[in-house]
Amino acid sequence: MCLNIDGTAVDAVVEQAFFTAIQPAQLDVLDAVLKRQHQERHKVTQVWDQKLMRAKHEARLAERQFKAVDPDNRLVASTLEAQWEQSLNALRKTEEAHERFLQETPLPELTPQMRQTFSQICQVLPGVWRSGKLTNAQKKELLRCLIDHVILDRVVAEDIEVRIVWISGHYTTLHARPRRVFRTSDLSFFPTLVERVRQLCESGLNDDQMAEQLTQEGFTASRSTGVPPQTVREIRLSHDWRLLRYAKRMHDKIDNRWTVRGLSKHLAVSTNYVLKCIYDGTIPAKYVSRDKSPTFIWF
Repeated sequence: MCLNIDGTAVDAVVEQAFFTAIQPAQLDVLDAVLKRQHQERHKVTQVWDQKLMRAKHEARLAERQFKAVDPDNRLVASTLEAQWEQSLNALRKTEEAHERFLQETPLPELTPQMRQTFSQICQVLPGVWRSGKLTNAQKKELLRCLIDHVILDRVVAEDIEVRIVWISGHYTTLHARPRRVFRTSDLSFFPTLVERVRQLCESGLNDDQMAEQLTQEGFTASRSTGVPPQTVREIRLSHDWRLLRYAKRMHDKIDNRWTVRGLSKHLAVSTNYVLKCIYDGTIPAKYVSRDKSPTFIWF
């Protein structure tokens, strides 16, 4: 599958999700999520403080025990010294882990000023956004106020899965339909389209009629909103499916009667000679009949 992604279709989906998110009702949901996350982080911070306090206490206790032992008792002294060293190592690792935790990116906050700003611009921002007055850099800054990142996945050619990860950590999964697909054969429903062309071809429709019917049924081609006759023709010819009005011309006999083509082959003469014999009466008219749909004569 072509890895080309239609950025315009993705941008439209992300922008609409952003406009929806800045509505007052959505801001209330975001505020509640952020408050819950801050409460959870506060609990985690308390756990780290307790772990650090316990590690310091164990290190001080090991130090006092080592210093209180009789130096003449070398076996006990060496054991307590090893325990003290282990306690110091454990304290150092705990302090390093605690420092990494403190250096993590702080959780975002929806301040009253931000809420008021969003509430004021939610009605006018879409119009300003599409007016061309905002640069791409300004649009990105606005999007980053609520969106952390966007993940794209193209499972099938005509559909792009857009996963929007918000600053709260939650995500929304939407779908974008690219304006163009490289090849019609890349479409997920292409086998169904081919089968439908076969059915319509056997029913006697021509390419224009089949294209119109397929478009009404919701089928599309790679670079159009419907199915053009040229696409129908390419599918039909690639499978050697001939229209009913022409298919019979390729047979030598139909219902045990010669066609012009078959008779010319049987007599080893040209088809023009057979037609001449029909027109000048060499072949009597009583031996000639015409099919109702195709424009050929048989005997």
